[in-house]
Amino acid sequence: MLKKIIIISIILTFFISCQAAKNIETFQNFSNDYKTIQKKHSEKVKKIKSRKEYMSFLQEKKKDLEELLKKYENSPSNDKIEILRSKVLLNLSQIDKSKLKEVEEKINTLINKKSKYIIEAKKVKVQILFTKRNTEGALKIFREIEPKLKRDEDLFMAYLYFTFMSDDLKIINEFSSKFLISKDLPKDLSIYKSRVYSKLASIEKDKGNLIKAKEFLNKAISITTESREKSSLESELSHIDLMGKPALPISAETWINSQPLSLKYLKGKVVVIDFWATWCGPCIKVIPTLIEEYKNLKDKGLVIIGLTKLYGMYRDDVVNKGKVSREEEISLTKKFIERNKINYPIAISNEGRDSEKYKITGIPTMIFINKKGNIDSIKVGSGNLKVIKDKIKKLLEEK
Repeated sequence: MLKKIIIISIILTFFISCQAAKNIETFQNFSNDYKTIQKKHSEKVKKIKSRKEYMSFLQEKKKDLEELLKKYENSPSNDKIEILRSKVLLNLSQIDKSKLKEVEEKINTLINKKSKYIIEAKKVKVQILFTKRNTEGALKIFREIEPKLKRDEDLFMAYLYFTFMSDDLKIINEFSSKFLISKDLPKDLSIYKSRVYSKLASIEKDKGNLIKAKEFLNKAISITTESREKSSLESELSHIDLMGKPALPISAETWINSQPLSLKYLKGKVVVIDFWATWCGPCIKVIPTLIEEYKNLKDKGLVIIGLTKLYGMYRDDVVNKGKVSREEEISLTKKFIERNKINYPIAISNEGRDSEKYKITGIPTMIFINKKGNIDSIKVGSGNLKVIKDKIKKLLEEK
Protein backbone atom coordinates (compact mmCIF):
# COMPACT_ATOMS: atom_id res chain seq x y z
CA MET A 1 0.00 0.00 0.00
CA LEU A 2 2.82 2.36 0.94
CA LYS A 3 4.61 1.55 -2.29
CA LYS A 4 1.45 2.40 -4.25
CA ILE A 5 1.10 5.75 -2.43
CA ILE A 6 4.75 6.59 -3.19
CA ILE A 7 4.29 5.74 -6.87
CA ILE A 8 1.14 7.92 -7.08
CA SER A 9 3.01 10.73 -5.32
CA ILE A 10 5.88 10.47 -7.81
CA ILE A 11 3.45 10.49 -10.75
CA LEU A 12 1.59 13.52 -9.37
CA THR A 13 4.84 15.38 -8.70
CA PHE A 14 5.99 14.64 -12.25
CA PHE A 15 2.61 15.76 -13.64
CA ILE A 16 2.68 19.02 -11.64
CA SER A 17 6.26 19.68 -12.74
CA CYS A 18 5.31 19.10 -16.37
CA GLN A 19 2.28 21.35 -15.98
CA ALA A 20 4.41 24.07 -14.39
CA ALA A 21 6.94 23.79 -17.21
CA LYS A 22 4.12 24.10 -19.75
CA ASN A 23 2.81 27.18 -17.93
CA ILE A 24 6.25 28.77 -17.95
CA GLU A 25 6.66 28.05 -21.65
CA THR A 26 3.15 29.36 -22.42
CA PHE A 27 3.75 32.55 -20.48
CA GLN A 28 7.10 33.14 -22.17
CA ASN A 29 5.71 32.59 -25.66
CA PHE A 30 2.60 34.66 -24.94
CA SER A 31 4.71 37.47 -23.47
CA ASN A 32 7.17 37.48 -26.39
CA ASP A 33 4.34 37.56 -28.93
CA TYR A 34 2.71 40.46 -27.09
CA LYS A 35 5.97 42.43 -26.93
CA THR A 36 6.47 41.90 -30.68
CA ILE A 37 2.97 43.26 -31.38
CA GLN A 38 3.49 46.22 -29.03
CA LYS A 39 6.76 47.12 -30.73
CA LYS A 40 5.09 46.90 -34.14
CA HIS A 41 2.25 49.19 -33.04
CA SER A 42 4.63 51.64 -31.36
CA GLU A 43 6.64 52.06 -34.55
CA LYS A 44 3.55 52.36 -36.77
CA VAL A 45 1.74 54.98 -34.70
CA LYS A 46 4.72 57.36 -35.03
CA LYS A 47 4.30 57.40 -38.82
CA ILE A 48 0.58 58.26 -38.86
CA LYS A 49 -0.18 61.56 -40.62
CA SER A 50 -3.95 61.52 -41.14
CA ARG A 51 -7.17 60.47 -39.42
CA LYS A 52 -7.73 57.88 -42.15
CA GLU A 53 -4.34 56.30 -41.41
CA TYR A 54 -5.11 56.37 -37.69
CA MET A 55 -8.46 54.60 -38.13
CA SER A 56 -6.76 51.97 -40.30
CA PHE A 57 -4.09 51.56 -37.63
CA LEU A 58 -6.74 50.98 -34.94
CA GLN A 59 -8.39 48.25 -37.00
CA GLU A 60 -5.05 46.53 -37.58
CA LYS A 61 -4.21 46.79 -33.87
CA LYS A 62 -7.60 45.33 -32.93
CA LYS A 63 -7.08 42.41 -35.31
CA ASP A 64 -3.57 41.68 -33.98
CA LEU A 65 -4.69 41.68 -30.34
CA GLU A 66 -7.75 39.53 -31.02
CA GLU A 67 -5.63 37.00 -32.92
CA LEU A 68 -3.13 36.92 -30.04
CA LEU A 69 -5.88 36.16 -27.51
CA LYS A 70 -7.33 33.51 -29.82
CA LYS A 71 -3.92 31.85 -30.17
CA TYR A 72 -3.59 31.29 -26.41
CA GLU A 73 -7.24 30.91 -25.35
CA ASN A 74 -6.96 27.12 -24.84
CA SER A 75 -3.40 27.07 -23.50
CA PRO A 76 -2.49 25.99 -19.94
CA SER A 77 -3.11 28.86 -17.54
CA ASN A 78 -2.26 30.25 -14.12
CA ASP A 79 -2.62 33.63 -12.39
CA LYS A 80 0.49 35.04 -14.08
CA ILE A 81 -0.84 34.14 -17.53
CA GLU A 82 -4.28 35.54 -16.66
CA ILE A 83 -2.69 38.87 -15.70
CA LEU A 84 -0.91 38.95 -19.05
CA ARG A 85 -4.18 38.10 -20.78
CA SER A 86 -5.80 40.96 -18.84
CA LYS A 87 -3.14 43.39 -20.08
CA VAL A 88 -3.87 42.41 -23.66
CA LEU A 89 -7.62 42.80 -23.07
CA LEU A 90 -7.05 46.20 -21.47
CA ASN A 91 -5.07 47.29 -24.51
CA LEU A 92 -7.89 46.02 -26.71
CA SER A 93 -10.50 47.85 -24.61
CA GLN A 94 -9.06 51.17 -25.79
CA ILE A 95 -10.52 50.24 -29.19
CA ASP A 96 -13.39 47.96 -28.13
CA LYS A 97 -14.83 49.36 -24.89
CA SER A 98 -16.95 46.23 -24.34
CA LYS A 99 -13.76 44.41 -23.27
CA LEU A 100 -13.22 46.66 -20.24
CA LYS A 101 -15.84 44.87 -18.12
CA GLU A 102 -14.28 41.50 -18.90
CA VAL A 103 -10.76 42.55 -17.93
CA GLU A 104 -12.00 44.24 -14.73
CA GLU A 105 -13.81 41.07 -13.67
CA LYS A 106 -10.66 39.00 -14.24
CA ILE A 107 -8.49 41.36 -12.21
CA ASN A 108 -11.00 41.75 -9.37
CA THR A 109 -11.12 37.94 -9.06
CA LEU A 110 -7.33 37.76 -8.75
CA ILE A 111 -7.23 40.57 -6.19
CA ASN A 112 -10.07 39.12 -4.10
CA LYS A 113 -8.48 35.69 -3.92
CA LYS A 114 -5.19 37.33 -2.84
CA SER A 115 -3.24 35.89 -5.73
CA LYS A 116 0.50 35.35 -5.43
CA TYR A 117 0.75 38.02 -8.13
CA ILE A 118 -1.54 40.51 -6.38
CA ILE A 119 0.85 43.46 -6.89
CA GLU A 120 0.79 42.89 -10.66
CA ALA A 121 -2.99 42.47 -10.52
CA LYS A 122 -3.38 45.76 -8.64
CA LYS A 123 -1.11 47.48 -11.14
CA VAL A 124 -3.48 46.40 -13.90
CA LYS A 125 -6.40 47.59 -11.73
CA VAL A 126 -4.77 51.04 -11.59
CA GLN A 127 -4.53 51.03 -15.39
CA ILE A 128 -8.20 50.03 -15.63
CA LEU A 129 -9.13 52.99 -13.42
CA PHE A 130 -6.98 55.23 -15.64
CA THR A 131 -9.05 54.05 -18.62
CA LYS A 132 -12.26 54.83 -16.70
CA ARG A 133 -10.87 58.29 -15.78
CA ASN A 134 -11.20 57.41 -12.09
CA THR A 135 -8.08 59.27 -11.00
CA GLU A 136 -8.96 59.27 -7.30
CA GLY A 137 -9.52 55.50 -7.22
CA ALA A 138 -6.34 54.87 -9.22
CA LEU A 139 -4.29 57.03 -6.84
CA LYS A 140 -5.56 55.17 -3.78
CA ILE A 141 -4.38 51.78 -5.12
CA PHE A 142 -1.20 53.23 -6.61
CA ARG A 143 -0.14 54.67 -3.24
CA GLU A 144 -0.46 51.18 -1.78
CA ILE A 145 1.68 49.40 -4.38
CA GLU A 146 4.12 52.11 -5.54
CA PRO A 147 6.96 51.13 -3.12
CA LYS A 148 6.85 47.56 -4.47
CA LEU A 149 6.78 48.43 -8.19
CA LYS A 150 9.69 48.07 -10.57
CA ARG A 151 11.02 51.24 -12.14
CA ASP A 152 9.69 50.34 -15.57
CA GLU A 153 7.61 52.00 -18.27
CA ASP A 154 4.34 51.31 -16.43
CA LEU A 155 5.56 53.23 -13.38
CA PHE A 156 6.64 56.27 -15.39
CA MET A 157 3.41 56.22 -17.40
CA ALA A 158 1.51 56.34 -14.09
CA TYR A 159 3.54 59.42 -13.11
CA LEU A 160 2.53 61.04 -16.40
CA TYR A 161 -1.12 60.10 -15.94
CA PHE A 162 -1.35 61.77 -12.53
CA THR A 163 0.53 64.80 -13.86
CA PHE A 164 -1.86 65.38 -16.73
CA MET A 165 -5.18 64.03 -15.43
CA SER A 166 -5.32 65.18 -11.81
CA ASP A 167 -7.02 68.45 -10.84
CA ASP A 168 -5.11 68.60 -7.55
CA LEU A 169 -2.05 70.87 -7.82
CA LYS A 170 -0.25 68.99 -5.03
CA ILE A 171 -0.67 65.70 -6.90
CA ILE A 172 0.45 67.31 -10.18
CA ASN A 173 3.56 68.79 -8.56
CA GLU A 174 4.40 65.52 -6.80
CA PHE A 175 4.24 63.27 -9.85
CA SER A 176 5.65 65.75 -12.36
CA SER A 177 8.66 66.11 -10.05
CA LYS A 178 9.05 62.32 -9.77
CA PHE A 179 8.98 62.06 -13.55
CA LEU A 180 11.39 64.91 -14.23
CA ILE A 181 14.05 63.83 -11.72
CA SER A 182 14.04 60.20 -12.88
CA LYS A 183 17.46 59.31 -14.30
CA ASP A 184 16.31 55.97 -15.69
CA LEU A 185 13.49 57.04 -18.04
CA PRO A 186 13.17 54.90 -21.16
CA LYS A 187 14.13 56.85 -24.29
CA ASP A 188 10.56 56.72 -25.64
CA LEU A 189 9.29 58.47 -22.51
CA SER A 190 12.03 61.10 -22.20
CA ILE A 191 10.33 63.10 -24.95
CA TYR A 192 7.47 63.80 -22.53
CA LYS A 193 9.70 65.91 -20.29
CA SER A 194 9.05 68.96 -22.44
CA ARG A 195 5.30 68.38 -22.17
CA VAL A 196 5.52 68.11 -18.39
CA TYR A 197 7.37 71.43 -18.27
CA SER A 198 4.64 72.90 -20.50
CA LYS A 199 1.98 71.61 -18.07
CA LEU A 200 3.79 73.23 -15.15
CA ALA A 201 4.10 76.47 -17.14
CA SER A 202 0.34 76.45 -17.72
CA ILE A 203 -0.28 76.09 -13.99
CA GLU A 204 2.06 78.96 -13.14
CA LYS A 205 0.48 81.09 -15.88
CA ASP A 206 -2.99 80.51 -14.37
CA LYS A 207 -1.63 81.53 -10.96
CA GLY A 208 -0.22 84.74 -12.45
CA ASN A 209 3.41 83.66 -11.96
CA LEU A 210 4.46 84.65 -15.48
CA ILE A 211 8.21 84.68 -14.81
CA LYS A 212 8.07 81.09 -13.50
CA ALA A 213 5.84 80.09 -16.43
CA LYS A 214 8.42 81.48 -18.88
CA GLU A 215 11.17 79.59 -17.07
CA PHE A 216 9.33 76.28 -17.49
CA LEU A 217 8.55 76.97 -21.15
CA ASN A 218 12.17 77.84 -21.92
CA LYS A 219 13.21 74.54 -20.32
CA ALA A 220 10.70 72.72 -22.48
CA ILE A 221 11.91 74.48 -25.64
CA SER A 222 15.55 73.71 -24.82
CA ILE A 223 15.00 69.93 -24.63
CA THR A 224 12.38 69.23 -27.30
CA THR A 225 13.60 67.70 -30.54
CA GLU A 226 10.31 67.92 -32.46
CA SER A 227 9.96 71.02 -34.65
CA ARG A 228 6.15 71.06 -34.42
CA GLU A 229 6.21 70.85 -30.63
CA LYS A 230 8.91 73.52 -30.45
CA SER A 231 6.75 75.84 -32.54
CA SER A 232 3.79 75.21 -30.21
CA LEU A 233 5.91 75.93 -27.12
CA GLU A 234 7.26 79.12 -28.65
CA SER A 235 3.65 80.13 -29.34
CA GLU A 236 2.83 79.58 -25.65
CA LEU A 237 5.81 81.73 -24.74
CA SER A 238 4.59 84.54 -26.98
CA HIS A 239 1.12 84.22 -25.40
CA ILE A 240 2.64 85.08 -22.02
CA ASP A 241 4.03 88.29 -23.53
CA LEU A 242 0.48 89.21 -24.60
CA MET A 243 -1.01 88.73 -21.13
CA GLY A 244 -1.84 91.92 -19.28
CA LYS A 245 -1.72 93.94 -22.50
CA PRO A 246 -4.66 95.38 -24.50
CA ALA A 247 -6.38 92.77 -26.66
CA LEU A 248 -5.47 92.96 -30.33
CA PRO A 249 -8.35 93.98 -32.62
CA ILE A 250 -10.07 91.27 -34.65
CA SER A 251 -11.75 91.47 -38.03
CA ALA A 252 -13.97 89.19 -40.11
CA GLU A 253 -15.95 89.57 -43.31
CA THR A 254 -18.85 87.33 -42.22
CA TRP A 255 -20.72 87.42 -38.89
CA ILE A 256 -23.42 84.98 -37.75
CA ASN A 257 -25.73 85.50 -34.74
CA SER A 258 -24.51 89.11 -34.48
CA GLN A 259 -23.65 92.34 -36.20
CA PRO A 260 -19.86 92.88 -36.58
CA LEU A 261 -18.29 93.43 -33.16
CA SER A 262 -15.28 95.58 -32.25
CA LEU A 263 -13.28 94.89 -29.10
CA LYS A 264 -12.75 98.59 -28.39
CA TYR A 265 -16.51 98.96 -27.91
CA LEU A 266 -16.73 95.93 -25.61
CA LYS A 267 -14.78 97.39 -22.68
CA GLY A 268 -16.70 96.84 -19.45
CA LYS A 269 -17.60 93.34 -20.58
CA VAL A 270 -15.78 90.02 -20.28
CA VAL A 271 -14.90 88.74 -23.75
CA VAL A 272 -13.87 85.24 -24.77
CA ILE A 273 -12.50 84.81 -28.30
CA ASP A 274 -12.57 81.15 -29.28
CA PHE A 275 -10.39 80.28 -32.28
CA TRP A 276 -12.05 77.17 -33.74
CA ALA A 277 -13.01 75.19 -36.86
CA THR A 278 -15.84 72.82 -37.77
CA TRP A 279 -13.39 69.96 -38.51
CA CYS A 280 -11.67 70.23 -35.11
CA GLY A 281 -12.83 67.54 -32.64
CA PRO A 282 -11.54 69.29 -29.49
CA CYS A 283 -13.23 72.52 -30.69
CA ILE A 284 -16.56 70.71 -30.92
CA LYS A 285 -16.02 69.36 -27.39
CA VAL A 286 -15.78 72.94 -26.06
CA ILE A 287 -18.88 74.28 -27.87
CA PRO A 288 -21.59 73.00 -25.42
CA THR A 289 -19.78 74.69 -22.51
CA LEU A 290 -19.56 77.98 -24.42
CA ILE A 291 -23.25 77.73 -25.35
CA GLU A 292 -24.21 77.18 -21.70
CA GLU A 293 -21.98 79.97 -20.38
CA TYR A 294 -23.26 82.47 -22.96
CA LYS A 295 -26.88 81.56 -22.29
CA ASN A 296 -26.51 81.96 -18.52
CA LEU A 297 -24.13 84.92 -18.36
CA LYS A 298 -24.60 87.16 -21.43
CA ASP A 299 -26.94 89.40 -19.41
CA LYS A 300 -24.22 89.71 -16.76
CA GLY A 301 -21.65 91.03 -19.20
CA LEU A 302 -20.22 88.00 -21.01
CA VAL A 303 -19.47 88.15 -24.74
CA ILE A 304 -18.24 85.05 -26.59
CA ILE A 305 -16.95 85.27 -30.16
CA GLY A 306 -16.26 82.09 -32.08
CA LEU A 307 -13.60 83.12 -34.60
CA THR A 308 -12.86 80.84 -37.55
CA LYS A 309 -11.62 81.27 -41.12
CA LEU A 310 -12.22 79.96 -44.63
CA TYR A 311 -10.12 76.89 -45.48
CA GLY A 312 -11.29 76.26 -49.05
CA MET A 313 -12.57 72.87 -47.90
CA TYR A 314 -15.30 71.71 -45.55
CA ARG A 315 -15.56 68.93 -42.99
CA ASP A 316 -17.37 68.53 -39.68
CA ASP A 317 -18.64 65.66 -37.50
CA VAL A 318 -21.42 64.88 -40.00
CA VAL A 319 -20.46 66.30 -43.41
CA ASN A 320 -17.28 65.81 -45.43
CA LYS A 321 -17.35 67.84 -48.65
CA GLY A 322 -13.68 68.32 -49.40
CA LYS A 323 -12.88 71.29 -51.63
CA VAL A 324 -15.69 73.90 -51.71
CA SER A 325 -16.32 77.47 -52.85
CA ARG A 326 -16.33 80.40 -50.39
CA GLU A 327 -20.14 80.62 -50.54
CA GLU A 328 -20.65 76.90 -49.95
CA GLU A 329 -18.20 76.85 -47.05
CA ILE A 330 -20.05 79.71 -45.34
CA SER A 331 -23.40 78.01 -46.02
CA LEU A 332 -22.21 74.69 -44.57
CA THR A 333 -20.76 76.50 -41.54
CA LYS A 334 -24.13 78.17 -40.95
CA LYS A 335 -25.83 74.76 -41.07
CA PHE A 336 -23.28 73.44 -38.54
CA ILE A 337 -24.08 76.39 -36.25
CA GLU A 338 -27.83 75.76 -36.55
CA ARG A 339 -27.47 72.00 -36.04
CA ASN A 340 -25.39 72.50 -32.89
CA LYS A 341 -27.66 75.34 -31.63
CA ILE A 342 -24.72 77.73 -31.21
CA ASN A 343 -26.15 80.92 -29.69
CA TYR A 344 -23.08 83.19 -29.45
CA PRO A 345 -21.60 85.39 -32.24
CA ILE A 346 -19.55 83.58 -34.88
CA ALA A 347 -17.02 85.47 -37.00
CA ILE A 348 -15.65 84.01 -40.24
CA SER A 349 -12.49 85.58 -41.64
CA ASN A 350 -11.53 85.13 -45.28
CA GLU A 351 -7.81 84.85 -44.55
CA GLY A 352 -7.48 84.35 -40.78
CA ARG A 353 -4.89 87.05 -40.12
CA ASP A 354 -5.99 87.30 -36.49
CA SER A 355 -4.59 83.81 -35.94
CA GLU A 356 -1.16 85.13 -36.89
CA LYS A 357 -1.50 88.17 -34.63
CA TYR A 358 -2.44 86.02 -31.65
CA LYS A 359 0.26 83.41 -32.49
CA ILE A 360 -2.30 80.61 -32.81
CA THR A 361 -0.63 77.29 -33.64
CA GLY A 362 -3.37 74.94 -32.42
CA ILE A 363 -7.12 75.06 -31.89
CA PRO A 364 -9.20 75.52 -29.92
CA THR A 365 -7.40 78.49 -28.41
CA MET A 366 -9.40 80.80 -26.15
CA ILE A 367 -8.42 84.39 -25.41
CA PHE A 368 -9.92 85.65 -22.12
CA ILE A 369 -10.24 89.45 -22.02
CA ASN A 370 -11.08 91.33 -18.83
CA LYS A 371 -13.41 94.30 -18.41
CA LYS A 372 -10.55 96.75 -19.01
CA GLY A 373 -9.98 95.24 -22.45
CA ASN A 374 -6.71 93.57 -21.45
CA ILE A 375 -5.79 89.93 -22.09
CA ASP A 376 -6.15 88.06 -18.82
CA SER A 377 -5.17 84.58 -20.02
CA ILE A 378 -4.96 82.28 -23.03
CA LYS A 379 -6.08 78.65 -22.99
CA VAL A 380 -4.94 76.19 -25.66
CA GLY A 381 -6.89 72.95 -26.18
CA SER A 382 -10.18 71.68 -24.78
CA GLY A 383 -8.67 70.11 -21.64
CA ASN A 384 -10.64 70.49 -18.42
CA LEU A 385 -13.85 72.34 -19.35
CA LYS A 386 -14.28 73.50 -15.74
CA VAL A 387 -11.27 75.76 -16.28
CA ILE A 388 -13.28 77.77 -18.83
CA LYS A 389 -16.17 78.27 -16.42
CA ASP A 390 -13.85 79.21 -13.56
CA LYS A 391 -12.01 81.80 -15.68
CA ILE A 392 -15.26 83.40 -16.85
CA LYS A 393 -16.66 83.49 -13.31
CA LYS A 394 -13.47 85.07 -11.96
CA LEU A 395 -13.41 87.77 -14.65
CA LEU A 396 -17.09 88.63 -14.21
CA GLU A 397 -16.58 89.06 -10.46
CA GLU A 398 -13.72 91.52 -10.94
CA LYS A 399 -14.53 95.24 -10.60
